[in-house]
Amino acid sequence: MGDTVTMIQAEYADRLPGMEKILPPLIAVALSGIARLDAQSHAVAVPATVALGGRLRRLIDRHFRDDWPVERYAAALGTTRHLLDKAARQVLGAGVRQAVGERRLVEAKRLLLFTVRPVEDIAYETGFNDPAYFSRFFRAAVGLSPAAWRRLRLGQD
Repeated sequence: MGDTVTMIQAEYADRLPGMEKILPPLIAVALSGIARLDAQSHAVAVPATVALGGRLRRLIDRHFRDDWPVERYAAALGTTRHLLDKAARQVLGAGVRQAVGERRLVEAKRLLLFTVRPVEDIAYETGFNDPAYFSRFFRAAVGLSPAAWRRLRLGQD
């Protein structure tokens, strides 16, 4: 980068013919070099557990509907069930199964509020094979059935 800055200084100081065509690309190269230095200086080492927890969160977001067992998440992330559960508790504040359940609950609430789809469809959409089990899961987590929660949130009660 020092050589590039020296070339810019020489072009500017000597004011040779064609300087106006040579300076902009040289300045662009210098600015790119500065941007790279800045990007390198902000690189932060993330602890392995935190990185694993972040990768787990992204994988849960993609596969919460698929009802994967914890072992499949561990295999997909190349780790053990124990280390994955430890990372989940540290980063997500819950074990893997609970984190998947919470993600399903968030999606169910979103669908209940922003669609007119029946509760049974929402159950299937969020990865539950049994709408009755979905309703029990929802009631245990929220304290109301999915239909009652929807009516309450939409001001229909």
